Amino acid sequence: MRLRTSASDCRAWSAARVGQGAAAALCVLLGVVGVFLPQRGLQQSSFLAVEIRVGLIETGARMLRAYPWYGIGLGEFQQRSGEFSSRELLAAFPAAVHENAHNNVVQVAAETGIPGGLAFTWTIGAALLAVAWRATAGRDRFLQLVLAALVAYALSALAGHPLLVPEAAFSFWLLTGAAGGAAIAASETKPAASAGATRSTAAAPAASSTAPQVAPNGTAVTDRSDALAEEIARFCLAVRTGRPVACGPDRAMDSARACIAANEAAATRTRVAI
Repeated sequence: MRLRTSASDCRAWSAARVGQGAAAALCVLLGVVGVFLPQRGLQQSSFLAVEIRVGLIETGARMLRAYPWYGIGLGEFQQRSGEFSSRELLAAFPAAVHENAHNNVVQVAAETGIPGGLAFTWTIGAALLAVAWRATAGRDRFLQLVLAALVAYALSALAGHPLLVPEAAFSFWLLTGAAGGAAIAASETKPAASAGATRSTAAAPAASSTAPQVAPNGTAVTDRSDALAEEIARFCLAVRTGRPVACGPDRAMDSARACIAANEAAATRTRVAI
């Protein structure tokens, strides 16, 4: 039995090594192709593209120095980039007069100030750290793939502006929230369940009149934080398995009406009729 287990472990280890080597070779190949790409529009070479992005980062730094606390304003980076760009950048890249930062972190910080930039960075960093911890501690292959996708997206946001594209931004935030919630819920499920059992046995007689919620595993959820963790876990389970979330037809209809009313108000630029 031990020999079979060790042999299977060796095969799994070899397959993982082969996958890692193939991924490293693919990254090197993509890097070489990126360096020797043909000319495209104003981008005469990849080195010039790097210089332009560095210049746009300097533009964002000048905005942040001028407006450190509240930023230059939402959506104002592209409108006023020419005011803060250097002459060298404008000569090499005339479109920098009205251009995005090509770096989502720099653009958010320049538009919302230092507090907004820190909050934005912390939101993404906290979710990535939670997912990374859960993926490595639990050896969850699916979560490891999700982590790789999120890290790749975050790296692309440091040299581009994918979060300014609605479809790409929606996918990123949805996946980040689901994966981060699953990781946090998994780390708190067992302690919360044990704490909930302890509290239920020592509860006061006055609290016995309220009926506790029941988790999928049959245990009573007596604390609000336990109920929240259980709700997050159910949502993440629905995302992973494709099973619909049990919310009831009435609640689903209310959500659908709210979405339709919000879309109609946005299309007509009127207030939502409540």
